[in-house]
Amino acid sequence: MPRYDFVCPKCGEQDEVVRPMRDSDRIETCTACGADMRRVYTPPSVVGTEKGDTFWSQSLAINPDQAVEHRRLFPNVKIAPDGQLGFDSNKQRSGYCEATGFTKRSQRKEII
Repeated sequence: MPRYDFVCPKCGEQDEVVRPMRDSDRIETCTACGADMRRVYTPPSVVGTEKGDTFWSQSLAINPDQAVEHRRLFPNVKIAPDGQLGFDSNKQRSGYCEATGFTKRSQRKEII
């Protein structure tokens, strides 16, 4: 299951929450002060290995239970039984990262 990072805009408390993708937009409440926390988007470092013509990402993966939904949204991205994602090229991987909000590691995005 994916992990999501949250930060409280009021007191600065940080929290990491594990939840299904279908609940990714659910608001998290700060345990320290009770304010609504903001989700912080931190892209993973993308490292992979070549297996034939497919570049398998070691840092991008999905929950295998969500493979049907993922295939509908990204039909050209391969999914291994363990949830690792496979790309035909670095360009395809970069496009996927851009489409899903994962960009260069030094960038962070927040929903306000």
